[in-house]
Amino acid sequence: GLKELTPDCFHDIQKGKTISVPKTLKKNIRALCNLQWKKVTINKSNKKYKMKNGCLISKSGKTFYGNLENKKSIKIPNGVKTIAEGALFLNDNLKVVYISKTVSKIKEKAFGTSKSLRIKIASKNQYYYVSKGCVVSRRSGRLVVAGIKKGVITIPEKVTVLKEGTSFVGGECEKIVFPKSLKQIEEHWAGTLGNSSKIEYIFQSKEPPKRKGAAFLLLGGSVVYVPKGTKQVYEKALKRFSYDLKIVEK
Repeated sequence: GLKELTPDCFHDIQKGKTISVPKTLKKNIRALCNLQWKKVTINKSNKKYKMKNGCLISKSGKTFYGNLENKKSIKIPNGVKTIAEGALFLNDNLKVVYISKTVSKIKEKAFGTSKSLRIKIASKNQYYYVSKGCVVSRRSGRLVVAGIKKGVITIPEKVTVLKEGTSFVGGECEKIVFPKSLKQIEEHWAGTLGNSSKIEYIFQSKEPPKRKGAAFLLLGGSVVYVPKGTKQVYEKALKRFSYDLKIVEK
């Protein structure tokens, strides 16, 4: 008869347990995600959810909600079109995620780990691709997932916009390299990097990206490196991004 789970009801459960989900549960099953269960079974009569290869997906098979079993790697099943918001957020147990060719929408902060996570995407996927450890939207040029390797995010060429909801995987960030292709930075795009005290920013384009939104977008006290001959134009542009930035031509 259980219909709903509260968000933290299994917060302190020990890993390696087995659990069965009743047919009546229809709300907040996400409370079970990322807890390293040994085995999860969902009653076949449940009208909203089902399990496939350790993945929690909608009954229709079109939405991926999260990983329920204790696995180092998962494959998001074929037929899934949407990866839900926060689906794999804070899942530090995972090492590899394979995204199938049918996925056409990755929602905000679908990923987010403090450890290295390798994301692979099917070569036939028409919506996303992986470059330099990052996931990029083929159609909008949006940076979807930023991979942090040894403290560095190297944003791939062809990325044109940074938007709120970007996922960050790989731990603390110390440096971000922005490509020549970048045209716009929107507010709060780096919201989950707030734990970093200072970040070194490297802009490769001679033309600063435009700003959208009211919030400060770069951490104060940081050093910004820009191409030779562009310090003045960057000073004018970046004073709207944040205060207390040191700008150096490189």
